[in-house]
Amino acid sequence: MGSAPNRLFVVIWQDVRHLLVSGNFLSFEIILSEADNSITFQYADVVVGDPAYDYGASATVGIESPYPFTPFTGLQYSYNEPALINGRAIKFWIPPVLNNDVGVKGIIAPRGLVSFRSPSIVPKAIVRNHGRLPQTFPVRCSIFGTGGVLRYASEVNVAGLDSGAVDTIEFATWNISEIETCFVRMRTFLSGDEDTTNDAKSQTTIIIRAYFTGGPDEGFMRWIDSDTTGGPVYNWRDISQTGTPVPFPYFDDDVARIPIGFNFTFYDRTYNRLTVGTNGALSFDSVYITLSNDSIPNPAPPKNLIAALWDDLHCIQLGRVKYQTVGTSPNCTLVISYDNIAYYGGGDSTLTFQILLLEGSNDIIIQYADVITGHPGECDTAKSATVGIEDPNGTIGLCYLYNAKPYGNLITSGRAIRFYFLPPGRDVGVAKIISPPANLLPGDTAIPKALVKNYGTEDQSNLPVRCVIRDTAGNIIYNQEVTIPFLRSGDSAVAQFPEWAPGEGVYYDTIRTLLGGDERPANDYKGMVHNVSFWAEVEVGYDDGGNEANYWVQEPSGTDDRFAVKITPPVANYQIKAGKFCISASTVPLSFADCGVYPESAGIPRLSSPIVTVPNQPTATTVIPTVNWEIVNFGNVRVSSPNDVFLVVHWPSGSYDGPYVAADATYPDLRSYWSMTPPPGEWNLWTSHDWMMRLIFRIPGIDAGVAEIRSPRDTIEIGIPTTPEAVVWNYGFTEKTFKTFFHIANDSNLVYADTVELTLPGNTSQNVTFAQWTPTQTGTFQLVSATLLANDLVPENDTAKSQVFVRSTGMGEFRKKMATGLRILSNPTKGLVKVYYTLPEEEVASLKIYNALGEVVYSEKSDKGVFIIKELPAGIYLLRFEAKGERVERKLIVVK
Repeated sequence: MGSAPNRLFVVIWQDVRHLLVSGNFLSFEIILSEADNSITFQYADVVVGDPAYDYGASATVGIESPYPFTPFTGLQYSYNEPALINGRAIKFWIPPVLNNDVGVKGIIAPRGLVSFRSPSIVPKAIVRNHGRLPQTFPVRCSIFGTGGVLRYASEVNVAGLDSGAVDTIEFATWNISEIETCFVRMRTFLSGDEDTTNDAKSQTTIIIRAYFTGGPDEGFMRWIDSDTTGGPVYNWRDISQTGTPVPFPYFDDDVARIPIGFNFTFYDRTYNRLTVGTNGALSFDSVYITLSNDSIPNPAPPKNLIAALWDDLHCIQLGRVKYQTVGTSPNCTLVISYDNIAYYGGGDSTLTFQILLLEGSNDIIIQYADVITGHPGECDTAKSATVGIEDPNGTIGLCYLYNAKPYGNLITSGRAIRFYFLPPGRDVGVAKIISPPANLLPGDTAIPKALVKNYGTEDQSNLPVRCVIRDTAGNIIYNQEVTIPFLRSGDSAVAQFPEWAPGEGVYYDTIRTLLGGDERPANDYKGMVHNVSFWAEVEVGYDDGGNEANYWVQEPSGTDDRFAVKITPPVANYQIKAGKFCISASTVPLSFADCGVYPESAGIPRLSSPIVTVPNQPTATTVIPTVNWEIVNFGNVRVSSPNDVFLVVHWPSGSYDGPYVAADATYPDLRSYWSMTPPPGEWNLWTSHDWMMRLIFRIPGIDAGVAEIRSPRDTIEIGIPTTPEAVVWNYGFTEKTFKTFFHIANDSNLVYADTVELTLPGNTSQNVTFAQWTPTQTGTFQLVSATLLANDLVPENDTAKSQVFVRSTGMGEFRKKMATGLRILSNPTKGLVKVYYTLPEEEVASLKIYNALGEVVYSEKSDKGVFIIKELPAGIYLLRFEAKGERVERKLIVVK
């Protein structure tokens, strides 16, 4: 209403009701004025008849700036209070613009937390001319430290700032000198300023310490970054076109093993392969690298870690992780480059960084090309990530950054960090125990020996080394000390102790160096368990033995559900003592239908030929999540084979409450399988974890035998020399010297004998050759070879038997006619078996029949031209027909 420039815009609420009150009506209006841009609220009636709502008691009265206006602001007259009365007017307006009015609109820098890593900073501010007239004026920046001490002061002049204009000004560089909390004040100084309330802005800034070096940890690893003298120089190694993609199956929350290309030492252990994770970290273990980063060090998996930017990352879109070993030995470098990797849920912005492993020096360099994602609150500069290294046990490590702490170490693009080993001056330790071995025989003597190394940079003289052996009760039964006269830095020497003659039992051996002032005592000693017995027990499994909280709830759909672990026996001749299972259930006790050990066939368990099975075992006796190992005794079943076997558990039908088999939390050894189909089963390899199922083997201490006769074999010719040969094993766990003989006989007449003495280490074999034999007769000869070892614990594997047929030379034509004259009446056959033959000249012939086990079931001689055999059981047989030094063989099939 009205006319310009004094028009009014009116909005009126006439006789409106309150939603929650059925009493009186409300009447009020808002008036917008063109003349002065004011807003007026007028209230005719604000009483509705309910005190909870009368006079604006439940209302908000005020004005607010539009979103996203910065800074977001407003004016509030009242909020949920009875501040109104009938006939009241409220006016909101902007006061008239003054002629002379300038002020500081805001401080740009320094703000909040400032890292001491950048020793200088340029203070900045925004100033505004609020008045009608252009202005020239000075602006001053003052920074006060602890106790109000003036740390910095600078002034700049703003010239000709127009009415309503803003300007960003920079002051002289501030060289930070202290780690402290500072008070920053910036103020305009305009002569005749008509409103001084907006002249100044103040804020608090905290100077945060930055760390440029770190360590040593207990492994004497250290770090230094590129922002300090002596640090690594950032030098990006571009392998984007030449590198090999890391073979991640899924590209998110995944791992893959890759070769290093050389031997790399990390915390005193040497590796040639490692695990690369999509989540910005590596491990020298076969382990899953979680998406949730953790502090370093930490004994929880993953361990043995290099964390470049460990966080929830992925390379699903454009991101790629590639690796390449560059250079020539002994100066190769493994480059693992994370290019355009994204934060999970972080949008399209990406990260680029790489890890370098250096041959020879065993240094680790991490380089950051781009760590800005566009999400400064959480992701930028690795705020939510872990950067550092960790030893194989997760108890030693160096943490460069963990979840933005220390704040001064937040990553910036172009930074490099070097992790390296710097040996201490005084450091010697036991590198390994050479003897005694883990298993000894009662009555044996041993000389304890250890390899001692000087890891430090200083030579050492008169170094004491002590060997202490305890029994299972903790009693010391051997305590000897020797002195190494001189050990140069980097060299090794053998410490040899007096002889030890243990009795039967289990002993704990510790060999320790005793250098005064040793700076790294963690490597001073090595320990070992010695089993003095005629039999050794060896437990074989592929789980890590810890973190057994990851249970698979098995809910069988039928009677054929099974889990299996493929196990490689420790030796070729052994006994299966027991199975060990980490299991639990919802209700206890609860048993499997059966468990057992099966031979491997075409990569899966041969369920039709069990080595041993036990029904209704193992039995879960604890309720999840409690972890418990159950032992099932298999009764020391003897096996003579180096081939893999499968340990299998079989669920009863409908066992929805378990039992449950525990699984470890580390990257699998790829030996765990599952099947839900009838035998032989469709077996599936489990690629996530390892079933916690193990086998306990018994290994004989004294056991030798002949595994196979290799020569002579099949058919040889009379008068031609041949060299008998046999495969001889020392199946025991200690080195033994023993004799092996080779005998050849024709029926019961011994025609050849020779004996050889040999020395074999435990669990090794040798092809043994004997003196030559020249056969002087035709016919079939029996071959026997056996070991002669005193106190052999398994005599049933001492002997191997075979036979050879010796034929006359020049009988080729006779043999051809003999072969064509041999005829089986009806083959396959049933009932009586008739074998007819014709020979080119009169001769007595012999016929032997062998079953599928190699056993002779028929043996006769004849000159009648026919052999008649009584009824044989159904099966497949071998017929061996001999005459005049020649042999012919045929297959015979007997059916029902």
